[in-house]
Amino acid sequence: MDEYMLQYFNPLTNQFERPKPKYNCYLKGKPPVLFTFIDDAQGSKLLSTNKKMLQLCLRHRHLGQFPPPQGGAVGMSLMLCTQTCKSQGGLNKAVRSNCTSLILFKTQNMSELKQIAEPFSGEIAVDRFFQLYEQATEKPHDFLFVDLHYKKDVQPSGFRKCFDTYLIPDAKKSEETDLKNIN
Repeated sequence: MDEYMLQYFNPLTNQFERPKPKYNCYLKGKPPVLFTFIDDAQGSKLLSTNKKMLQLCLRHRHLGQFPPPQGGAVGMSLMLCTQTCKSQGGLNKAVRSNCTSLILFKTQNMSELKQIAEPFSGEIAVDRFFQLYEQATEKPHDFLFVDLHYKKDVQPSGFRKCFDTYLIPDAKKSEETDLKNIN
């Protein structure tokens, strides 16, 4: 990671510079978005005890600080794919606590699903979460997408079936709202 950051250091000015977009056809000079995808690290120390990885998960939005007057940071988005959240070799609590979006595919591990549902109990009941989960995962390859930072005054819900259908937990039987019909 340090080598990657150093390629943006300008020795003439003794400062870090914003990365320049490689393909400027639609970016029009906007800084790039850095994205790291980690898959198949289940059971490894990378996701459970590695201190550098934990620091990355906690500070990823603040990486690549620019000096004044520019200010701000490039930041980095992280996506961690794992088959289990809390079991031995699963995600560290610091990683789980900083999650902003969650995708749940069909699982047979109901105890772990209950442990995932419990943090949402302030917003919806655990049994209601299970209903949304069942509704979202009824077909093969469907999933429940949970947006933990959804805009309450803009979006009808933080729960979606796949990416395109909102699930409204307030209704007696969960309503489905197709995103294509929302303006």
